[in-house]
Amino acid sequence: MTTAIKDLKLGFTFILRGLKLLFKIPGALKWAVFPFLINLIIISSSLTFVLTSLDDYISPLIQMLTGDPTGIIFTILNKVAVFLAGIISVVVVFYVGFLISTIIASPFNSILAEKTLDYKNSSGVKPINFVMWLKISMRQIGISLIRALLFAFIGIVIFIFSFVPLLNIIGAFGAFLIVAFDCIDYSMEVKMMGLKKRLAYFRKNFSVFSGMALMLGLTLMVPGLTLLLLPCAVVGAADTMSILEGR
Repeated sequence: MTTAIKDLKLGFTFILRGLKLLFKIPGALKWAVFPFLINLIIISSSLTFVLTSLDDYISPLIQMLTGDPTGIIFTILNKVAVFLAGIISVVVVFYVGFLISTIIASPFNSILAEKTLDYKNSSGVKPINFVMWLKISMRQIGISLIRALLFAFIGIVIFIFSFVPLLNIIGAFGAFLIVAFDCIDYSMEVKMMGLKKRLAYFRKNFSVFSGMALMLGLTLMVPGLTLLLLPCAVVGAADTMSILEGR
Protein backbone atom coordinates (compact mmCIF):
# COMPACT_ATOMS: atom_id res chain seq x y z
CA MET A 1 0.00 0.00 0.00
CA THR A 2 2.81 2.37 0.89
CA THR A 3 4.57 1.62 -2.39
CA ALA A 4 1.36 2.29 -4.34
CA ILE A 5 0.98 5.70 -2.64
CA LYS A 6 4.61 6.56 -3.38
CA ASP A 7 4.15 5.54 -7.01
CA LEU A 8 0.98 7.63 -7.23
CA LYS A 9 2.89 10.64 -5.87
CA LEU A 10 5.78 9.98 -8.27
CA GLY A 11 3.42 10.07 -11.21
CA PHE A 12 1.47 13.06 -9.91
CA THR A 13 4.58 15.25 -9.75
CA PHE A 14 5.98 14.28 -13.16
CA ILE A 15 5.15 17.56 -14.92
CA LEU A 16 6.70 19.67 -12.15
CA ARG A 17 9.89 17.61 -12.29
CA GLY A 18 9.88 17.90 -16.07
CA LEU A 19 9.64 21.69 -15.85
CA LYS A 20 12.65 21.84 -13.53
CA LEU A 21 14.70 19.50 -15.70
CA LEU A 22 14.06 21.57 -18.82
CA PHE A 23 16.23 24.31 -17.32
CA LYS A 24 18.89 21.88 -16.07
CA ILE A 25 19.50 19.59 -19.03
CA PRO A 26 21.97 21.18 -21.48
CA GLY A 27 20.31 21.96 -24.80
CA ALA A 28 16.87 20.68 -23.80
CA LEU A 29 15.07 24.00 -23.55
CA LYS A 30 15.54 24.93 -27.21
CA TRP A 31 13.91 21.66 -28.30
CA ALA A 32 10.98 22.33 -25.97
CA VAL A 33 10.42 25.75 -27.55
CA PHE A 34 9.43 24.26 -30.92
CA PRO A 35 6.49 22.12 -29.70
CA PHE A 36 5.49 24.91 -27.30
CA LEU A 37 5.26 27.42 -30.16
CA ILE A 38 3.48 24.89 -32.36
CA ASN A 39 0.87 24.30 -29.67
CA LEU A 40 0.52 28.02 -28.98
CA ILE A 41 -0.04 28.82 -32.67
CA ILE A 42 -2.59 26.01 -33.02
CA ILE A 43 -4.53 27.14 -29.94
CA SER A 44 -4.52 30.89 -30.65
CA SER A 45 -5.27 30.72 -34.39
CA SER A 46 -7.97 28.05 -34.05
CA LEU A 47 -9.74 29.76 -31.17
CA THR A 48 -9.60 33.16 -32.85
CA PHE A 49 -11.08 31.80 -36.06
CA VAL A 50 -13.78 29.70 -34.40
CA LEU A 51 -14.94 32.19 -31.76
CA THR A 52 -15.08 35.14 -34.17
CA SER A 53 -17.11 33.11 -36.67
CA LEU A 54 -19.73 31.69 -34.31
CA ASP A 55 -22.14 34.60 -34.50
CA ASP A 56 -22.08 34.58 -38.32
CA TYR A 57 -23.26 30.96 -38.37
CA ILE A 58 -25.62 30.93 -35.40
CA SER A 59 -27.53 34.20 -35.93
CA PRO A 60 -29.13 33.07 -39.24
CA LEU A 61 -30.26 29.83 -37.60
CA ILE A 62 -31.83 31.66 -34.65
CA GLN A 63 -33.48 34.09 -37.08
CA MET A 64 -35.05 31.15 -38.91
CA LEU A 65 -36.59 30.00 -35.63
CA THR A 66 -37.81 33.37 -34.35
CA GLY A 67 -38.42 35.20 -37.61
CA ASP A 68 -37.63 38.60 -36.06
CA PRO A 69 -33.92 39.56 -35.91
CA THR A 70 -34.67 42.62 -33.76
CA GLY A 71 -36.88 41.13 -31.06
CA ILE A 72 -35.92 40.41 -27.46
CA ILE A 73 -36.47 36.67 -27.91
CA PHE A 74 -34.01 36.60 -30.82
CA THR A 75 -31.42 38.50 -28.78
CA ILE A 76 -31.69 36.18 -25.76
CA LEU A 77 -31.69 32.96 -27.78
CA ASN A 78 -28.81 34.18 -29.93
CA LYS A 79 -26.63 35.07 -26.92
CA VAL A 80 -27.37 31.75 -25.17
CA ALA A 81 -26.70 29.75 -28.35
CA VAL A 82 -23.42 31.59 -29.03
CA PHE A 83 -22.31 31.05 -25.42
CA LEU A 84 -23.04 27.30 -25.46
CA ALA A 85 -21.49 26.88 -28.91
CA GLY A 86 -18.43 28.76 -27.66
CA ILE A 87 -17.93 26.30 -24.79
CA ILE A 88 -18.28 23.31 -27.10
CA SER A 89 -15.95 24.91 -29.64
CA VAL A 90 -13.23 25.49 -27.03
CA VAL A 91 -13.36 21.84 -25.97
CA VAL A 92 -13.25 20.62 -29.57
CA VAL A 93 -10.38 22.98 -30.50
CA PHE A 94 -8.22 21.87 -27.59
CA TYR A 95 -8.90 18.20 -28.22
CA VAL A 96 -8.19 18.44 -31.94
CA GLY A 97 -5.19 20.66 -31.15
CA PHE A 98 -3.81 17.92 -28.92
CA LEU A 99 -4.16 15.37 -31.73
CA ILE A 100 -2.40 17.65 -34.22
CA SER A 101 0.36 18.67 -31.82
CA THR A 102 1.23 15.04 -30.99
CA ILE A 103 1.89 14.46 -34.69
CA ILE A 104 3.80 17.65 -35.50
CA ALA A 105 5.83 17.80 -32.29
CA SER A 106 6.76 14.10 -32.13
CA PRO A 107 10.32 14.54 -33.56
CA PHE A 108 11.12 17.23 -30.97
CA ASN A 109 9.61 15.19 -28.15
CA SER A 110 11.81 12.24 -29.13
CA ILE A 111 14.89 14.43 -28.70
CA LEU A 112 13.64 15.69 -25.32
CA ALA A 113 13.11 12.13 -24.13
CA GLU A 114 16.58 11.05 -25.31
CA LYS A 115 18.30 14.02 -23.68
CA THR A 116 16.47 13.44 -20.40
CA LEU A 117 17.29 9.73 -20.27
CA ASP A 118 20.92 10.46 -21.16
CA TYR A 119 21.12 13.17 -18.49
CA LYS A 120 19.72 10.74 -15.91
CA ASN A 121 22.22 8.05 -17.02
CA SER A 122 19.41 5.68 -17.90
CA SER A 123 20.49 2.25 -19.09
CA GLY A 124 20.16 1.20 -22.71
CA VAL A 125 20.31 4.74 -24.12
CA LYS A 126 22.76 5.62 -26.84
CA PRO A 127 23.33 9.12 -28.26
CA ILE A 128 21.03 9.66 -31.25
CA ASN A 129 22.73 10.63 -34.49
CA PHE A 130 20.86 12.24 -37.38
CA VAL A 131 20.03 8.97 -39.15
CA MET A 132 18.73 7.36 -35.96
CA TRP A 133 16.79 10.50 -35.04
CA LEU A 134 15.21 10.57 -38.49
CA LYS A 135 14.28 6.90 -38.20
CA ILE A 136 12.73 7.37 -34.76
CA SER A 137 10.95 10.56 -35.88
CA MET A 138 9.37 8.89 -38.91
CA ARG A 139 8.30 5.96 -36.77
CA GLN A 140 6.91 8.27 -34.10
CA ILE A 141 4.95 10.25 -36.70
CA GLY A 142 3.38 7.02 -37.92
CA ILE A 143 2.57 5.97 -34.37
CA SER A 144 1.19 9.45 -33.65
CA LEU A 145 -1.17 9.18 -36.63
CA ILE A 146 -2.50 5.88 -35.31
CA ARG A 147 -2.82 7.35 -31.81
CA ALA A 148 -4.66 10.38 -33.23
CA LEU A 149 -7.28 8.08 -34.76
CA LEU A 150 -7.52 6.16 -31.49
CA PHE A 151 -7.87 9.37 -29.47
CA ALA A 152 -10.53 10.63 -31.88
CA PHE A 153 -12.53 7.45 -31.32
CA ILE A 154 -12.02 7.69 -27.55
CA GLY A 155 -13.15 11.32 -27.67
CA ILE A 156 -16.43 10.25 -29.24
CA VAL A 157 -16.89 7.53 -26.61
CA ILE A 158 -16.13 9.96 -23.77
CA PHE A 159 -18.59 12.46 -25.23
CA ILE A 160 -21.28 9.77 -25.16
CA PHE A 161 -20.27 8.66 -21.64
CA SER A 162 -20.37 12.27 -20.44
CA PHE A 163 -24.15 12.02 -20.26
CA VAL A 164 -24.00 8.93 -18.01
CA PRO A 165 -23.13 9.45 -14.30
CA LEU A 166 -20.00 7.60 -13.12
CA LEU A 167 -19.19 6.41 -16.63
CA ASN A 168 -18.18 9.97 -17.54
CA ILE A 169 -15.56 9.94 -14.74
CA ILE A 170 -14.27 6.50 -15.74
CA GLY A 171 -14.13 7.50 -19.41
CA ALA A 172 -12.25 10.74 -18.69
CA PHE A 173 -9.76 8.93 -16.42
CA GLY A 174 -9.18 6.35 -19.14
CA ALA A 175 -8.41 9.12 -21.62
CA PHE A 176 -5.90 10.69 -19.22
CA LEU A 177 -4.23 7.30 -18.78
CA ILE A 178 -3.75 7.07 -22.54
CA VAL A 179 -2.28 10.59 -22.67
CA ALA A 180 0.08 9.65 -19.82
CA PHE A 181 1.15 6.57 -21.74
CA ASP A 182 1.65 8.75 -24.81
CA CYS A 183 4.00 11.05 -22.84
CA ILE A 184 6.24 8.18 -21.75
CA ASP A 185 6.01 6.39 -25.09
CA TYR A 186 8.76 8.64 -26.51
CA SER A 187 11.16 7.28 -23.88
CA MET A 188 10.06 3.74 -24.69
CA GLU A 189 10.76 4.39 -28.35
CA VAL A 190 14.25 5.67 -27.57
CA LYS A 191 14.87 2.45 -25.66
CA MET A 192 13.50 0.45 -28.63
CA MET A 193 10.92 -1.31 -26.44
CA GLY A 194 8.45 -3.54 -28.25
CA LEU A 195 4.68 -3.25 -27.90
CA LYS A 196 4.42 -6.28 -25.60
CA LYS A 197 7.09 -4.88 -23.30
CA ARG A 198 5.45 -1.44 -23.27
CA LEU A 199 2.08 -2.86 -22.25
CA ALA A 200 3.73 -4.98 -19.55
CA TYR A 201 5.49 -1.83 -18.29
CA PHE A 202 2.13 -0.05 -18.13
CA ARG A 203 0.50 -2.85 -16.14
CA LYS A 204 3.44 -3.12 -13.75
CA ASN A 205 3.49 0.65 -13.02
CA PHE A 206 -0.25 1.33 -13.14
CA SER A 207 -0.13 3.37 -9.91
CA VAL A 208 2.46 5.70 -11.46
CA PHE A 209 0.39 6.14 -14.60
CA SER A 210 -2.67 6.83 -12.45
CA GLY A 211 -0.81 9.66 -10.73
CA MET A 212 0.23 11.07 -14.10
CA ALA A 213 -3.38 10.86 -15.29
CA LEU A 214 -4.61 12.78 -12.24
CA MET A 215 -2.09 15.56 -12.86
CA LEU A 216 -3.07 15.77 -16.53
CA GLY A 217 -6.69 16.04 -15.46
CA LEU A 218 -5.85 18.96 -13.17
CA THR A 219 -4.14 20.85 -16.01
CA LEU A 220 -7.49 20.92 -17.83
CA MET A 221 -8.72 23.35 -15.18
CA VAL A 222 -6.86 26.04 -17.14
CA PRO A 223 -7.86 25.95 -20.84
CA GLY A 224 -4.88 25.23 -23.08
CA LEU A 225 -2.49 24.47 -20.21
CA THR A 226 -2.33 20.75 -21.04
CA LEU A 227 -1.10 21.45 -24.56
CA LEU A 228 1.43 24.06 -23.49
CA LEU A 229 2.88 21.76 -20.82
CA LEU A 230 3.31 18.75 -23.11
CA PRO A 231 7.11 19.27 -23.49
CA CYS A 232 7.40 19.30 -19.68
CA ALA A 233 5.24 16.17 -19.54
CA VAL A 234 7.51 14.34 -21.99
CA VAL A 235 10.63 15.27 -19.99
CA GLY A 236 8.90 14.45 -16.70
CA ALA A 237 7.78 11.08 -18.06
CA ALA A 238 11.37 10.24 -19.08
CA ASP A 239 12.54 11.25 -15.61
CA THR A 240 9.88 9.02 -14.09
CA MET A 241 11.11 6.09 -16.14
CA SER A 242 14.69 6.65 -14.98
CA ILE A 243 13.56 6.81 -11.33
CA LEU A 244 11.67 3.53 -11.67
CA GLU A 245 14.74 1.94 -13.25
CA GLY A 246 16.84 3.12 -10.31
CA ARG A 247 14.78 0.95 -8.00
